[in-house]
Amino acid sequence: MKRSSRLIILVGAILAVAAFAGIIWWGGQGGGSKAGGPQATVATTTRVVQATVDIPLGTQITAQQLTLATIPVTSAPLGAYSDPAQLVGQVTRQPISKGDTLTSANFITANTAQGNQVEKALKAGYRAISVRVDQDSGVGTLIQPGDRVDMVIGLLIQEYVPGANPSQLPQAVPGGPQLSVKDILQNLQVLATLTPPPTATQNGQQATASAAPTAGAAVGLTGQQMIVILAVTAQQAEVIKYAQAQAAGIGSTTASSPISLILRSPADASAPPDKTSGVVLKTMIDQYGVLPPVLLEGTLPTK
Repeated sequence: MKRSSRLIILVGAILAVAAFAGIIWWGGQGGGSKAGGPQATVATTTRVVQATVDIPLGTQITAQQLTLATIPVTSAPLGAYSDPAQLVGQVTRQPISKGDTLTSANFITANTAQGNQVEKALKAGYRAISVRVDQDSGVGTLIQPGDRVDMVIGLLIQEYVPGANPSQLPQAVPGGPQLSVKDILQNLQVLATLTPPPTATQNGQQATASAAPTAGAAVGLTGQQMIVILAVTAQQAEVIKYAQAQAAGIGSTTASSPISLILRSPADASAPPDKTSGVVLKTMIDQYGVLPPVLLEGTLPTK
């Protein structure tokens, strides 16, 4: 090959490399597209869920109450939703006006998580009611959501109606108030439990809550209490409230809380109610052989 021909080829190669480098530089300066595609643009609008009607406090949201709207990004409130499906079935914790953008603040309070748990577990026709128990009356405060329990009460009966006739006036029980124990409600479902800070003191120091003990572990009585939320019918709620009202005046006269919750086996969730007789002193004497008290000589009252 002639020298002139080799020179022409070399010059051409140099020009090709220079042209390629120029294209790269020009693209990097904004004269062309980056990364093989169009330049990224910043969105100025966003889609949010808004109310199509006024929604009162405590309403369970339906799809018909919601719509999607496009608003400027700068106008979107904190916690706004972009998908109506996220809200269907939730319960409002604030009233919402037509046209409002729905946010998490409309559905969240300090107790939202546990409150939603209780509401979802409540079947139609049932209510939630709370019962306070302690380590003695609440199975060591080991009751958990989903458990089944019975309610047993021990009340001091101070008066009665002869023959259970409402038209007759109550009469005092002979010999003073008598203890009566009865399993009044059975197979109640536990919806939730709350453990308040302990208030009892031991040796001048406040008792502190500890982790749930394992089986066989030594447990001290700390005065720990528990609030148990139960699913009940309206009639059962009245019975529980009556027992609570009665117990409020006699709680200090018994060894432990007048109301106890007893834990049932999960296998008994569908079992029919057990028939119980209830227990008074006569029951203990007649059916269980408990000896009645005997007055010793010289203890009889004198006239």
